[in-house]
Amino acid sequence: MVVAHENITARKQVEIALQEQERLLSKSQSFGHIGSWHVAMPDHMLWSSETYNVFGVSRNTFTPSIESLTGLIHPDDRMAMRAWIAACGAGTKPAALVFRIITPDGTIRYIRGNGDAEFDAEHKLRHLAGTAQDVTELTLATADQARLATAVDQASEAIMITDLKGLIIYTNPAFEKITGYSRQDVYGQIWHFYDSDKHSEEFYLKMWAALTAGHLWSGHLINRRKDGTRYEEEATISPVRDAKGQIINFVAIKRDVTREVALEMQNQQNAKTEAVGQLAGGVAHDFNNKLQIIMGCSEFLLNEIPPTSSFRTDLLDIQEAAQRSADLTRQLLAFSRQQAITPVLLDLNAAIAGSMKMLRRLIGENIQLHFVPQSDLGYVFMDPSQMDQMLVNLAVNARDAILGTGNIFIEAANRTLQEADCQNKPDFVPPGEYVAVSFRDDGAGMTNEIQARIFEPFFTTKDVGKGTGLGLATVYGIVKQNNGAIGVQSVPGQGTTFTILLPLSSEAAFAAAVAAQERITTGTETVLVVEDERNILLLVQRTLVAQGYKVLTAIRPRLALEVCAQYHEPIHLLLSDVIMPEMSGKELAERIQKFRPGIRVLFMSGYSAAIMEQHGQMPAGLHVLQKPFSATALAQHIRAALDAPAPGG
Repeated sequence: MVVAHENITARKQVEIALQEQERLLSKSQSFGHIGSWHVAMPDHMLWSSETYNVFGVSRNTFTPSIESLTGLIHPDDRMAMRAWIAACGAGTKPAALVFRIITPDGTIRYIRGNGDAEFDAEHKLRHLAGTAQDVTELTLATADQARLATAVDQASEAIMITDLKGLIIYTNPAFEKITGYSRQDVYGQIWHFYDSDKHSEEFYLKMWAALTAGHLWSGHLINRRKDGTRYEEEATISPVRDAKGQIINFVAIKRDVTREVALEMQNQQNAKTEAVGQLAGGVAHDFNNKLQIIMGCSEFLLNEIPPTSSFRTDLLDIQEAAQRSADLTRQLLAFSRQQAITPVLLDLNAAIAGSMKMLRRLIGENIQLHFVPQSDLGYVFMDPSQMDQMLVNLAVNARDAILGTGNIFIEAANRTLQEADCQNKPDFVPPGEYVAVSFRDDGAGMTNEIQARIFEPFFTTKDVGKGTGLGLATVYGIVKQNNGAIGVQSVPGQGTTFTILLPLSSEAAFAAAVAAQERITTGTETVLVVEDERNILLLVQRTLVAQGYKVLTAIRPRLALEVCAQYHEPIHLLLSDVIMPEMSGKELAERIQKFRPGIRVLFMSGYSAAIMEQHGQMPAGLHVLQKPFSATALAQHIRAALDAPAPGG
């Protein structure tokens, strides 16, 4: 027996070392979710243990091959995988490929594949080798970050991130759009560098103390854009913490609320205006009825007495006092937008030029008044008396702002507003064609605080007894009633400019207004007048008879119905007060029209339109002649009503 012994210690040690290396490699692959693979051509594929885990399959049930691997890959990514394998086989060593697989349980995973090829001496492909890494978590996290970055970049709110010292390190595009500052402008700046001086240093210290203590801060800020204009924003500022809970940044999310704040202020202004308007509307009826009698009687007397009569001056004074009283009522109703108006096609060049003499008397000799008519100026559709009211109130305001000598400049020009011109404006008007009237003085000017309140009713900076606070409120009301807008620019010591925008009249309105102004104001038709104030009833009757009309009268609605029933000739027009005992003018008209269907209707009232609407007495689609009215105004409205199409025609 021959026995041979061989010392294999070294070999065993190598085997043990290789096994340990394989164990460590397998463990490291498991830690990194990286598996290795090898393909001996043509299609003999070997996978490491972790490769099976990466692809979510079992060694016992899955035999790796290029074909079986293709079956695991998401259908949308298979073409890319085939191209990648072909590139590996061609020896071009393509870049890593991230592709999706669908595991047997239906889960979608993202895999990052790397590969290379080995060739023999004849440059024939011997095998492919590479790795497969599960990068699902990383891919999804990256996608989430990309979506977050896209959302931040496209958010309409301004987003700003600072470091722990409050220095800006990031702003999104909305911040640039709202503030006008680029990212390069703000990087490294302290977070409130663009404030408007509306907040004290103590305000910012308290805010910063809350943030550094780890609290969220929410509030209202007034800041300044790059162009110097102020804007308002609602802001929420939060600490940003890392995984250990340590504050590493601060993030501010801000929403521009300039428009909302302006709208709220406008709503408050409207509420104040409405309250005073209701008060004015409540007394307007009785007051206007009395003024109607005063103005009508004085007008008749002036027509009957000789020009040389000593009473003529007294009558003119009575008429002037009555007219001023009527103007005061209209002024109260104007800023509340309850004033009844008679709009006509108005040439502002002519209207302003016609007011110059009156305005010069009003402002005094120490102030120079300048107006140069503009060629091709468009027409507006408004009541001429309202334009006079605005000019007078603005002139008085400018006169009181000028100490000593000074100048007032009135200009008018056509203006087209685009969509961009109407954005972020406190006083809202839609895009379109307008006539802009500018009223500028070189007086004392106003602070921003005063500018914010000048259109409030009863707000005045004048001494007690020297101002009612209704002047600019009246202007504001007239502008709004005519669908316009008004703005003010003023600097203390440098004067004030008011700019009024009034809608340009359309061609249709132009033609209608011209036709209305050319109508004759006399006639021979029969008019039934219904008025519960006897003096006004007689006054209107007398006026219409003088203009050639045949007049029937009734002091109560039921008497009017009797007149209509007993009078067998045609009655062409019903002229009725709106609010009366027994029934309203609206109800009376409806009852008369049932058995006189062709009769025209014109209403008159001492109440404002708003008061009549409140009580459901505003006749829909019909104009109301507002008391007090002149004989000329009455004649024009009677003629217009008679010439209008028949009801239902």
